[in-house]
Amino acid sequence: MTLTTISDVRAIAGIEADVIDDTTLQSIINQAEHLIKNWTNKTFVDTANGETPPSATEYFDGGVDKIFVNNQPIINVTSLKINGEQKTENEDYYVYHNVGMIKFSDTVDSGEKIIEITYTYGYTSDTPEFKIASHAATLLAASLAYGSLARGKEKAMMFYEMALKAIERLKSQVYVRVA
Repeated sequence: MTLTTISDVRAIAGIEADVIDDTTLQSIINQAEHLIKNWTNKTFVDTANGETPPSATEYFDGGVDKIFVNNQPIINVTSLKINGEQKTENEDYYVYHNVGMIKFSDTVDSGEKIIEITYTYGYTSDTPEFKIASHAATLLAASLAYGSLARGKEKAMMFYEMALKAIERLKSQVYVRVA
């Protein structure tokens, strides 16, 4: 996951390379991105720079007319089988990407673990959620960078408060889209 870059953090924070070197700053960025992922409990995929979305395979019992997968949003359903028989999207089932729901055309026959779905998921770089997460990661990295400096505590708090506001916006954006 790449939400921000060294140049983005340097631009917003105004921290030069002679104050914090690139290796240290990249380590700070990695920490900020990890915190964003943990705080939001979401997956962000920088598809614009070639990152591949993660995939998952899940199994569900039959006797249902819809299922909810564990990871949202769904980017693409690569395979959906019922009792080993491949099903067709928009004929046999419909995908509600943002909420991670699959709605079947008919109720699936009863049986244990007869539904198998493989899909990719996450917020890609063209989504508003990714853009907000990117901004939050940049601000948080700036805060962490200033926090590592002896005279940077005030600026660290300023960037931290801005990052928290962006994270709260991200959380409300994600939950609004899910609702």
